[in-house]
Amino acid sequence: MNVCFFALEHHALGAGGGIASYLEALTAGLEQLGHEIHVVVKGRRQRDVKLESGGVLHEFKGGNLHWYVSRLPFLGKVLSLTVRELEWSWGFYRRFRYLKKRYRFDLIESSETGNLFVSLFEKSIPLVIRLHGSTYSFEKSTRGAASFGPKLDRILQRISFRKASGISAPSEFQRRMFESELSNSSNVAVIPNPVMEHLSPSAGQINQDGSNGHKHKMVFYAGRIADVKGVWPLLEAFVEVAEKRPEALLLMAGSPHVSISRDDIDSFIKSHNLSDKVRFLGHVPREKIPEYYKACTLCVVPSYYETFCITAAEALLHGKPVVASSGTSLEEIVEDGKTGFLVPSGNAGALAEAIMRVLSDEELAERMGYAGRENALARFGAAKIVLETVSFYLTLVRGLNN
Repeated sequence: MNVCFFALEHHALGAGGGIASYLEALTAGLEQLGHEIHVVVKGRRQRDVKLESGGVLHEFKGGNLHWYVSRLPFLGKVLSLTVRELEWSWGFYRRFRYLKKRYRFDLIESSETGNLFVSLFEKSIPLVIRLHGSTYSFEKSTRGAASFGPKLDRILQRISFRKASGISAPSEFQRRMFESELSNSSNVAVIPNPVMEHLSPSAGQINQDGSNGHKHKMVFYAGRIADVKGVWPLLEAFVEVAEKRPEALLLMAGSPHVSISRDDIDSFIKSHNLSDKVRFLGHVPREKIPEYYKACTLCVVPSYYETFCITAAEALLHGKPVVASSGTSLEEIVEDGKTGFLVPSGNAGALAEAIMRVLSDEELAERMGYAGRENALARFGAAKIVLETVSFYLTLVRGLNN
């Protein structure tokens, strides 16, 4: 097959989150099986690049009209997401039309954003929409209801959902959310995100932002520094952890997000004497992340909402216990009491207790790490997930041709 992916981020362009990691693992696996891969990604330049991880990246300049719209008084914030949806969907569609003249595509896969015009005008190639999460979903899960702007944007996305040949979700949690929203939708295929085991020869030698010369026991967080990721409960929990476990060190890798002010964080850190206990690493290059997995004692994922959470799965794959939030897809990754602990989202006290329990019991941490690695290899290994994905793709391709 010749598969074309639409993406809003890619590790080849620098910073990237779960979607970029998903694409990295999936496209590499597909290419190893002999499939041809093309990734159309919104960027800053117009170029085609052969990727080391597999496939060809086709970058195009993404428009910024939505940003200017967001600056308008009153209706700016309400309309900006809808304008972005139209703007990026048109950009993807124009780039795809150009590429279609050069390549014969068998299938297109996109996240919720950016596929509107392809879904409306491209009838000869099946479209898969992968439920990676959207602004609407994030707000609905964290606030109980989405604001008007995301609701308006979701109307356009629902048009694409109904036009798509297939929908895939990385978790049962995400499938249930989607089917409760679109009650007349067809069945959604649940295929977890594939996880690649990245090994680094320098793993375990971190000293620049937190020595692991056995003086510290490191708690590692990887994700955006955002409200939805549970950053505030984590910082509140670490006030207690730092007091009772002086050897504990929290390392937070991730780019800042507008939902949290760095000034507010700095003020909290200073007022609670955490300057030597919490260290912000900023964006960490993808190839460096495994060093932190290997050096830490445990990984913490306190999110209010996750569609899958590649961080939790990767940490387990590296043999580290994970303390995570219950009530999200994390319940499908972390087995409470066996590969880590699940605590109610937003509960700083329960989060602190679970972290300290792992830090204080090396035998428990080792046992959980071993069980987690075995579990992650069996359920999320890239080879297994890639085969499941190919089977799903072929079903859709054959269905369109019959």
